[in-house]
Amino acid sequence: MKPSQIVIAIAAIIAVIAVAVLSSGGDDDGGKGDSGGGSPGAKAPAGSLRVTFAYSPEKEQLLKPLIARFNGSGREVGGKKIFVVGEVVASGEAQSRIAKGTLKPVAWSPSSSLWGRLLNFEADRPLAPKDNPSIVRTPLVIAMWKPFAQALGYPKKKIGYEQLTKLAVSNQGFASVGKPEFGRFKLVHTNPDFSTSGLSAVVAEYYAATGKKEGLTEADVTRSAARKQVKDIERSIVHYGDTTLFIADQMRRKGPGYASAVAMEEVTLLDFNRRRGGQPPLVALYPPEGTFYSDNPFITLDAPYNSRAEKDAAGEFQKFLAEEVDAQAAGRQGFRPADLNAKPEGRVTAAGGADPAQPARVLGLPEPRVLDRIRRTWRADRKPANVLLVVDTSGSMNDENRLARAKGGLRTFLREVSP
Repeated sequence: MKPSQIVIAIAAIIAVIAVAVLSSGGDDDGGKGDSGGGSPGAKAPAGSLRVTFAYSPEKEQLLKPLIARFNGSGREVGGKKIFVVGEVVASGEAQSRIAKGTLKPVAWSPSSSLWGRLLNFEADRPLAPKDNPSIVRTPLVIAMWKPFAQALGYPKKKIGYEQLTKLAVSNQGFASVGKPEFGRFKLVHTNPDFSTSGLSAVVAEYYAATGKKEGLTEADVTRSAARKQVKDIERSIVHYGDTTLFIADQMRRKGPGYASAVAMEEVTLLDFNRRRGGQPPLVALYPPEGTFYSDNPFITLDAPYNSRAEKDAAGEFQKFLAEEVDAQAAGRQGFRPADLNAKPEGRVTAAGGADPAQPARVLGLPEPRVLDRIRRTWRADRKPANVLLVVDTSGSMNDENRLARAKGGLRTFLREVSP
């Protein structure tokens, strides 16, 4: 279609699209709100020490009752009772807001320490300590429909990025493994700019392309061979979802027709299999090239707005969580315990689709500058999209300056979707 033949869209549609792009922020599992001690603006009881605590959504069911229990325990610092106010904020959104100074918690628990490193890079100061205790852990997995995985040799054969890349570039798709009815290989992962599973998946792709387990460098990421391999697997993407919650809903509704495999946290897979809406079960694939743990760190921010007393109070809350969240408590919510040497319990079972003995190879966290380079390189190497915008240019668009406003909305939209 020639550019001159493109019919231009209704201004209202463009405005809606622009607003949606501006306001969309992904999260780790969908959701945003307050928890425990009331709303983020809640007033602490007179004479108490207020500790604001931002944490990622997938931990809400675990942490909300614990915050309430802690607030009722009467723990003190310097003779003042500690009162924790929890706020649920997606990891990528929290990282961006903390860096900009629009979110100022005393403590923060994103899904992964990757976000702490990006925070320090973007803020250009060490707000997050390099090492932090975990609350719970859950590994990133490739969730695949069990029949699809069996076609690739599961469970005897370890399936990783090498096999997925071959499927991605094959014109035959699953016909190449004797299952033409499964169609072409379709992969989904969330957007790494604001989602933990998406960020972990993309970083793991670059690691797999280099064969490294740790020490990934900017030169590794920008090397042409590595970029080609990432492009090859990314060409199989059918959707960069905002949230794993949305993706799981699509999988329940559309089943294997939506995607062949999805990069998600193990805890999300376990939850899906409990409520899969009549669809086949998912199984967790732990790539032999390596994967990440979402380590859910407890980060006491070293920010100028946090007093020594507030930091000490946050430390008391962290100790409380370490006492309360054992393997059983974590397992009841589908998480693994913070201690890597502790045996997973609860929902983390083979019957649920997981392998408690995996992952066998855990990837090291890249340095902040490398993480930033990965995200910038991915924006260039990701699967491109064709976007057709339609705008009404009839005479009525001259009324009330509608066309000018539509043009402004278009510019905003194009700026936001550009890599």
